[in-house]
Amino acid sequence: MKRLTFILLSLISFNFIFAAGGTIPAGLPTVFGFGTIDKSDTYAASSPHFFKGTTAGTCWDYSYAYLTSDFSASGYNTWTGWVAGGQWAANELKYWEARGQIQVFSFYYTPYALANYNDGGKMNQYYKDFKLLCQVIAANSTKKVIIHLEPDLLGFWRKAGRSATSTGAVKVGGANFGETCDGVAINSLPDTIQGWSEALYRIRNQYGAGKVLLAHHYTHWGNASSKDVLVDTSLSQNDVNTHVDDTTTFMNQVENGKKYDLIFVDPSDRDADWFRIKGGEGNTRWTGPDHSGFTNARTWGKLGYVFDRVSTNMARKMMFWQIPVGNTYYKTCNNTDYHYRDNSAQEFIPSTSMDGSSGTPGDAYSPTSTTTGPGYWASKGFIGVLFGEGGYDQYQTAFNTVTHLRDWPNDGITNPGSDASPNGAVSFDVWGKATSTDADNEGGYVRKAVAAYCSKGKYSLTGAVNTPTYTNTSTNTATYTATRTNTATRTNTPIPPTSTYTFTNTSTNTATRTFTAVPPTSTFTNTATNTATRTFTAIPPTATHTFTRTATNTHTSTNTAVLPTFTHTHTNTFTSTNTHTATLIPTSTNTVPVGSTNTNTYTVTNTFTNTNTHTATSTNTPVPPTSTNTTIPSSTNTTIPGSTNTYTFTITNTHTATHTPTNTAIAALDVNINYMIPSGTVTLGSTSVIQFNYAIANQQANTVVIMLMQGGLPVKTLVYDTTAKAPGNYNDELNVTNLFSTVSSGSYTIRVSVNNAALAQSDLAETAAFNFVNSPTSTATVPPASTATNTNTFTHTPTPTFTHTYTPTEIVTPAPTESMDPKIEDLLVYPNPYTGGKLKIRCTLTKKTQGISFRLYSASFRLLKEHKNTGAQMNGEVIVEVPEKDLKPLSNGTYYYVLTAETEAGSKIKSKADKFIIMK
Repeated sequence: MKRLTFILLSLISFNFIFAAGGTIPAGLPTVFGFGTIDKSDTYAASSPHFFKGTTAGTCWDYSYAYLTSDFSASGYNTWTGWVAGGQWAANELKYWEARGQIQVFSFYYTPYALANYNDGGKMNQYYKDFKLLCQVIAANSTKKVIIHLEPDLLGFWRKAGRSATSTGAVKVGGANFGETCDGVAINSLPDTIQGWSEALYRIRNQYGAGKVLLAHHYTHWGNASSKDVLVDTSLSQNDVNTHVDDTTTFMNQVENGKKYDLIFVDPSDRDADWFRIKGGEGNTRWTGPDHSGFTNARTWGKLGYVFDRVSTNMARKMMFWQIPVGNTYYKTCNNTDYHYRDNSAQEFIPSTSMDGSSGTPGDAYSPTSTTTGPGYWASKGFIGVLFGEGGYDQYQTAFNTVTHLRDWPNDGITNPGSDASPNGAVSFDVWGKATSTDADNEGGYVRKAVAAYCSKGKYSLTGAVNTPTYTNTSTNTATYTATRTNTATRTNTPIPPTSTYTFTNTSTNTATRTFTAVPPTSTFTNTATNTATRTFTAIPPTATHTFTRTATNTHTSTNTAVLPTFTHTHTNTFTSTNTHTATLIPTSTNTVPVGSTNTNTYTVTNTFTNTNTHTATSTNTPVPPTSTNTTIPSSTNTTIPGSTNTYTFTITNTHTATHTPTNTAIAALDVNINYMIPSGTVTLGSTSVIQFNYAIANQQANTVVIMLMQGGLPVKTLVYDTTAKAPGNYNDELNVTNLFSTVSSGSYTIRVSVNNAALAQSDLAETAAFNFVNSPTSTATVPPASTATNTNTFTHTPTPTFTHTYTPTEIVTPAPTESMDPKIEDLLVYPNPYTGGKLKIRCTLTKKTQGISFRLYSASFRLLKEHKNTGAQMNGEVIVEVPEKDLKPLSNGTYYYVLTAETEAGSKIKSKADKFIIMK
């Protein structure tokens, strides 16, 4: 950061260079802090909440929550409608701030669906939502609030080959937001990623200045080569450096000097063994204990190396976000659903044993260590860790089997034992031996370790107090510098015999010793007195300049002693050193990225150093305690006639011109979807093929991949074509029966990705969402009952005869056996999509219940309706009916539901979350 310093008459410009990672933003804790995902909203689908509020002895510093949207203008699918007027965010920050915590909001729309950001109408609402959030924070917050912008969006853009200044990725001016913020009309900003970053920066400055801190997100796989620098063990150190620098250079170009306050990172959002068992990724997410630095394998030392480079390149402090919570400490983590192993929590707050065989959670933490725990990560540029699973309870249905901080889904205290792997080959063969007394999915390690961290004392961040190093640095960008120069002009002017002001600095050293016998008391007085005296003296009209410096120090020492023994030594040394250096450094920097810039800058740096050294040495040999020692330094300034000093302040504006030659870049490979027929609803059995047409532009595509997507995640590869395709239009017929027979009903998109390996270029495009219907036929059996059989008999004679035969048949269906374990399972909702009438859910009860309730949630899991069926239900197959009046007010879209019931014994049970579509 640039600073201007004025010393006497010269202007000196310095760059302040701090330790890697810059400085802690004002208003944030100056200790290494911990926080978790949490919420105070009791109306959401999952409970309990207030995780941090139930942790005795734990001093949390941060709380974070998602603010999500599917780009709806209003309603429950966007956070602004969770509580009217965006007050959900206000309620959260007020609740956690009252408990001393900094609120973090992850502003998360649809980074996995990039097409939404290039829609002017959707982005108009986007900027309005962001403005509203800044207004809510400004009106309600008493602390700083961090807005964590769009996790992984920059990574998705970079991976898709987008540059900071290319158009076609996002609408900014084209969104017609229509406001002037921070002195800039948002409509005047370009439709580029750089323009998007500046728009949010300007809106923050207009509506949330002084309260809102902004954070960009670093994505470890978000580089032009799509290489995961934390997972890919084939990458050399130079490879990793190249890919990290590619991403951070892109991020700096996006900011274009409008720097955000922090950088967030998430090395993994789910437990290592979840990835191994559920994700099929082997041991790629386990992090080895080595801290020595870069290794090809994934180790904590490698992560420290990578993130230290990120922090240095971005000159920003960083925050770990969404850190998995499984451990190898408690028996609880035995690699069953909701109880998977990881070692991240033990890295950040270490214990003496990894397997819990001795000690207590967090007992190895030391507030002075810089080689382990918070001290190690502070040295890499971090200010804290936010724990939280990637799937927040059932909010992310694809991830909700990960290990959670709380007891989800209410299986209580579990200690099944973990001395062998029940789910495949052992990875990182450490299994918990400690017995948990908490119902948390991970056994309670996080809450206990953080409590230990608080009791031992939090780690002080050395970045809180920085000693600047003055460095002359040449700049290679266009710079406008406002320089204030103090110029002393000495003028000798004849004047009439009137008073003239002359400045004289006089210093006199006088030592006085006085011995006085007093009663046995002890007094010590040290008094410093500086006296400036102005003298006006009439002089004859002559031109005389006189400057006189006289040093006067007055020292009075009074010693009163019973025994007259006193020794006093006083040394007064004054040194003044003035050094002026003018240096002219021509600096030429040639940088040739795509759209190259050649900048020649000449920078003149004046360095002025003024050193004043005053050394006073005083030696007192005291006497028995009847002593008074009084020291009075005195300074007298006297003006002597004969001089007039005139000081002229000059403002100098310096303009450095930058000449930028531009090279024409190679046109980027591009793909667009022309049409998809049908585009609204695809029904298995009714729709035979999907006509899919796309256009390739600018470059040849060597590979074309067409995938079925849901929620930004790939569901199925529909086409994988390695035939080279020149620019032009292409058509594919997707056979619905063959390709979609195993696909569940729901809302999907189709993505086409193209790649040219030789040019290292790629692009992708995605259709609008469509509804796919694959509903199984439901047959209800009613015991005991009669079944009507209609038999049609056709006799081929000259006269056709139709015979209707009714045959009653008695069917006895045995009652299902009641299970010891109460569950609601085997959910089937129909009709799906729902178009009207009653909605029915078939399910299986393993226990008799006193009733069963239907709870309806929005796509963001806000509770909308609850319909109770109070009649007793037998165990076995049950049909739950929801009347049309409860569904009629709802708009079209995707909704979730949960069935809940109470057994005859009083136990409460609930089903998993399932979803259906409303299409009227």
